[in-house]
Amino acid sequence: MKSHITVILKNTSTNILSDLKSSLELHRLDENSLKYLKSHHWDYWFLPQESEFNDVEIEKKFTELDKEILSNTSYIKNLPKDYTTSGIIDLEENWIDLQDFGWKMIHEPSDENRNSLKKWSLKCKEILKRNRNHICVQVILHN
Repeated sequence: MKSHITVILKNTSTNILSDLKSSLELHRLDENSLKYLKSHHWDYWFLPQESEFNDVEIEKKFTELDKEILSNTSYIKNLPKDYTTSGIIDLEENWIDLQDFGWKMIHEPSDENRNSLKKWSLKCKEILKRNRNHICVQVILHN
């Protein structure tokens, strides 16, 4: 399964790619560990191609950043108003997503999933609002 995940990085970051990789690495699948098999994890990741942020503030600050990363990076306060994501890796490097609110792929469509989506949407907005002055990068994780 592929998930659209938003990784929050400190606004003091000077190397977005390095900080992104560091945050993601904590959740890389380790097939020899039950901890990883029972928690959120990924085995590969890539950057989305279909939805670019075009954050002028980020572009001015990170002129040396690769265009592909740059187009998927934004200050949270500059995200589109209708921005959605299926999960977030926060500044404490915790991964929280739709599944934590009861979403189950095998029960789609269902009232339970609609309720899960409502709860997740509220939590997602709360997290993004609380971190509005920080940077985020959107990625696609295969898990």
